Amino acid sequence: MNSTKPNLTNEQNKKQNKFFKAITSWFKKRVIPAHNALWNKPLLYCLCLATLFNLFLEILGRHSLIEGFAFIFKGFHIFVFGVIFITLTLSVSLFFKRRRFVLLIVSAIWLALGVANSVALSYRPTPFIAIDFLNMKAAMGVSSVYITIPMLIAVGLGVITVIGVLIYLYRNVKHENVNFKRSGIIFLCLLVLSVGCGLAFDLFGTIDKSLNLPDRYNKYGYVCCFSASVVDYGAERPDNYSKEQIGEIKEIINTVPESVPEELPNIIVIQLESFFDVNELVGVQFSENPIPFFTELTENFQSGYLNVPALGASTANVEFELLTGMDVHDFGFDEYPYITFLDDQPVESLAHTLGELDYTSFAIHNHSGNFYNRNIAYTNLGFNVFVPLECMTDAEFTEYGWAKDKVLGKEILGALNSTDGKDFVFTVTAQGHGKYPSEKMPVDHEITVQGIEDEEFKHQLEYYSSQLYETDLFLKELVSAIKERDEKTVLVAYGDHLPTLIDESEALKYGNKYQTKYVIWSNYELQGESTDQEQSAHTLGAEFLSDIGISVGNITRLHQAKPENKAELLKALEYDMVDGNRYIFDGKHRYKATEMRFGLENTEIHFIELNDSALYVSGKNFTKDSVIYIDGARCSTDYINSTLLKTNDVDEILNGQDIVIKQMTFDLVTLAESEPFVTSGYAEDVTQFKKNLNKYVAPVSYAFIVVFSAILVFFIVKYVKARKNKSVLHTDQAENET
Repeated sequence: MNSTKPNLTNEQNKKQNKFFKAITSWFKKRVIPAHNALWNKPLLYCLCLATLFNLFLEILGRHSLIEGFAFIFKGFHIFVFGVIFITLTLSVSLFFKRRRFVLLIVSAIWLALGVANSVALSYRPTPFIAIDFLNMKAAMGVSSVYITIPMLIAVGLGVITVIGVLIYLYRNVKHENVNFKRSGIIFLCLLVLSVGCGLAFDLFGTIDKSLNLPDRYNKYGYVCCFSASVVDYGAERPDNYSKEQIGEIKEIINTVPESVPEELPNIIVIQLESFFDVNELVGVQFSENPIPFFTELTENFQSGYLNVPALGASTANVEFELLTGMDVHDFGFDEYPYITFLDDQPVESLAHTLGELDYTSFAIHNHSGNFYNRNIAYTNLGFNVFVPLECMTDAEFTEYGWAKDKVLGKEILGALNSTDGKDFVFTVTAQGHGKYPSEKMPVDHEITVQGIEDEEFKHQLEYYSSQLYETDLFLKELVSAIKERDEKTVLVAYGDHLPTLIDESEALKYGNKYQTKYVIWSNYELQGESTDQEQSAHTLGAEFLSDIGISVGNITRLHQAKPENKAELLKALEYDMVDGNRYIFDGKHRYKATEMRFGLENTEIHFIELNDSALYVSGKNFTKDSVIYIDGARCSTDYINSTLLKTNDVDEILNGQDIVIKQMTFDLVTLAESEPFVTSGYAEDVTQFKKNLNKYVAPVSYAFIVVFSAILVFFIVKYVKARKNKSVLHTDQAENET
């Protein structure tokens, strides 16, 4: 038996070696010659490579080999456009002597986009799009929730490999002759074809912009949609846009006269992150209703389904629609207005129009203040105060680092109590955000699920349901607190989109994955409730204002007028306000960015103390995101509580130093800062000693240099004379001997 095993192993090794030799031989005899022949035909080479890349991108994006190939036949003309566009980018290499090197760079970019898209789709329903590059810094703040250590290692190894290959090719690849005429003709032909296809798609309405982002990419493919998202921004100019058209729209708007009730209420709008009625899931039973209070509200107050332009992500676009009344589908391909134009352009919004009625507008969000550019966008939307997570004390967090929603109740009530007038409080929650664990995880309130065979999905849904329960409890406690206040108040709550767990309409009893629910609650009887229970995110604002009896603002009154061709008129009005001539405002800029304050109260420093080589700063409104700055230098800061901070970066404090506390995001963006605390009475003896030292150090130094130089010259002269005398003595002795 012992002698047989080595023989079997040897036989296996021989067969393996024979197989590898056959593969190597086939590769050398067939593949390499075919590649070399194809290399000499650059256009054909780029076309073949582009076809493979396009197929590879679709397979990665759909997470399926079969669906990737099926896309070729479902949308052949779209696939062909993708091949042409990728070929166009690859043809840039024809203008360089190091053709292989440039070709590899372009190829690496396409492959990187494909991998990034595949990773993005593994934790959210929306693909990786061009706007993600502009939001990259904020996205890094939540990357730790989704990206694991093995994924980082794999990405790092991939980057190192690509860089290594690029360096090798740059040093060793042979230069090739460049036929600029031929290369130019190829590039121009491909450019004309790409642009022509794009124009034809636009002319014949091939691309349906009304589709939401995930469906659009699934139908039209990654290359087509990504390339469109690179160049397509802003509101599209209507064919018949003119001053006369806007004048006609203004006449329709004026059919709803501006009006306000005698007594204005406080208005609270709460956008609930990834919130929907899980009781609507097909074939799923829960041990208890995860959202009992929300269910009670929908049964007793005006409520209905809400059409939203998002699935599993794109929270900011739902915000944008609610606050402005504009339809995000009327803007560029996969556009995020918070990033593309609300960074420097004020627009009509609920905060601006209610501000004209002397409302104080608050925005509250228990997440980073610069996520989706909110710290800038909210100023152009007209908010007076923004309370992000960096300005909240006593926040608690989920296992994945999302702030729990119960912290928002204190902030909302604090906003209402901070003014004597009426308030508009817009709040965005965060607790329901993914990711959701595929293994059972301990929670504060456990809810079990039945009817699901997939254990991973079951654990995810149970965890998600427990987070919903806590958000629902936050709503209940908030409404109870409002009932105790002696002020008229209207509260609107709605889900921004379904969670990443649900990506098929068939999983829902009502059959639409782009719908959540809303409810309008009030502690007094509203003037009127609409019979149209189904709303869209961009019409909900006009709806609850109508219930209150408020008709102000152009877009709000256009929605309230409800003309038959409202979608067409709204599109023209949006273009006029954002990219057009502002005929609706007589050619003027109607609204200005507000000087927005961060936090309900300012951060203050009361006194400081230097103890055991540590500086303690005492004050109020400190948070875990408070950072100590001394004379403009950032110090490592330990948060002790809301009234005390500590730093070990200080050995002594001198008179006249400025100490400031800054509220900073994870990427060191300053949101707010305290008034400078100027030190006095610290290290006076040391300070005086340094002043005296500076007073006398220059003359003493000069005197020392002069004395040292004189002594040095003295010894040099003395040494030279001694050498000279010694030389004369030797000469005299030599003459005497002679």
